Amino acid sequence: MPLDLGLVVRDYLAQYPRARHFDIARIVVDQAVRLGVAQADFTGLPPKWQPINDYGAKVQAHVIDKY
Repeated sequence: MPLDLGLVVRDYLAQYPRARHFDIARIVVDQAVRLGVAQADFTGLPPKWQPINDYGAKVQAHVIDKY
């Protein structure tokens, strides 16, 4: 099952106050990279920036699809 980090982080951040967003996003990203890799990482193409909150924060990550 593919893991879209942009959607996961956005869902998590909706549950926390803005002051905690950086810490929460850092924890989620740190754990996600331990789960697997994105096949698209090997293409050499950069992933698209995705908004993760209503304050302009964005994440740039391919969908993790190899565990």
